[in-house]
Amino acid sequence: MKVDALIFATFSNQEYPEINKMISDGKPVIQFFMQTHPGADAILFDDELGTYQAVKYLIQNGHKDIL
Repeated sequence: MKVDALIFATFSNQEYPEINKMISDGKPVIQFFMQTHPGADAILFDDELGTYQAVKYLIQNGHKDIL
């Protein structure tokens, strides 16, 4: 199969040799959630800030039993 670019999401620290090959070949690779392949672009999320904002919103709206 011929792949011109790759967008993928991962939730483990596993590296894939096929993805490293694509990166070294200069193909565009974008990863979500975790940066497992340092040569690829990554879209990462700030879980701590997101949690803070969500809890703050709940408190401001009168919620008290927040687990």
